[in-house]
Amino acid sequence: MDALTWVSRFFGALKRDQRGSTVTLIAAAAVPLVAFVGLSVDTARGYLLKQRMGFALDGAVLAAATLPNASEDEVKAMGKKFFDANFPSGYMGIGTVTPTFTLSTDKTTVTGDVTADMPTALMSVVGLDTVDIGSNAAAQRQSKGLELVLALDNTGSMSNADIRDLKDASEALLDVLYGDRETVDNLWVGLVPFDLRVNLANYPSIMGFTATNPNHVCANQRSGHETDDATPSTSPFDTEYNTEYSLEEEWGCQAAPALALTKERSTLDATLEEMDDLGGTRIDIAAAWAFRMISPKWKGLWGDPDTPKPYDEPLMEKAVIIMTDGENAPHPIRSPSHWKYDPNVPSAATANARLTATCTAMKDKEIIVYTIQFNKTSTSLRNLLTNCATSPDHYYHAASDELDDVFVEIANKLSNLRLLN
Repeated sequence: MDALTWVSRFFGALKRDQRGSTVTLIAAAAVPLVAFVGLSVDTARGYLLKQRMGFALDGAVLAAATLPNASEDEVKAMGKKFFDANFPSGYMGIGTVTPTFTLSTDKTTVTGDVTADMPTALMSVVGLDTVDIGSNAAAQRQSKGLELVLALDNTGSMSNADIRDLKDASEALLDVLYGDRETVDNLWVGLVPFDLRVNLANYPSIMGFTATNPNHVCANQRSGHETDDATPSTSPFDTEYNTEYSLEEEWGCQAAPALALTKERSTLDATLEEMDDLGGTRIDIAAAWAFRMISPKWKGLWGDPDTPKPYDEPLMEKAVIIMTDGENAPHPIRSPSHWKYDPNVPSAATANARLTATCTAMKDKEIIVYTIQFNKTSTSLRNLLTNCATSPDHYYHAASDELDDVFVEIANKLSNLRLLN
């Protein structure tokens, strides 16, 4: 029987009972009055306790869910740490409270439960010494709707060890975004390995020429459209970068073939594994192709009729990561009888200005731009990449042993936490 029912019945019986004195009546009324007041007081205390407990548990499951690829023991430790910080022992007269945390088998959802016995303030007069208070919460770590393009330096200055570090870091980023899954809803990733040019061997139909070597398909830049996302129908790519193999082919168009936005993790893994270190550096050309790969103007031109998505697609983000270990180094014409270089090879300053223009165009479309300066400590390169990034906080410098951490940090920033209840 609850307290209100008990009080009501007591006063009903008391009204019908004409025996005794006024003192007896007052004494008899004291118990239910105290119980009634106690009910109000303890109900308010219970509400405050549940609110504080729920706040602490929400924070705990969110914190635990931020751990990429964490084991259940790591999830439990992180959850308890955050819960204890927000729900100290002894709060409202309660001793130590121990929440429980579980991790789903696919490592995407952290669930937390907690209960506590709250000592009552006044309800003990009717035999209620404690009240059970509980809360539960869950957080799901999931990738936002995301189109992401990685422009990755494959130039000769990237030693075998550096390329291995880059492959490992890129895989670590994919581990965060994909977990153990082959595909993730509303996640597409593209790869733009680059040297002096971007190898579009997988997309020859984009070119306005028949490539001399189908494994190395590179175009020169288009006059007036070096930094934008104009489609081939607006401005065709009709000049081939090189026409045949020679001793000088190492200078460009040797990067692994670019891969447009794709959903399958295994396809991305295979492309990353093909990367090698050859050629010179043109960050501006890489950025321009990353822009085209993610621009909705190019929808359907890369083979998938549904991508890239419109800029105003609900709950979708677009992001580009540009990673390089060196300065722009446009290459002069070499052996014209064997090569068809861009006839107007720009200066490094012009290439830098083009990179800035492309980054600005992407940022104007609210594409998130991250930049990573790998190993090299050049101040001029730092300034160039910082200006290219969405903000100074989107620029990173990474030594060899830090590249994994940088890629994982960016992946975590691109991920979203959502409370389930």
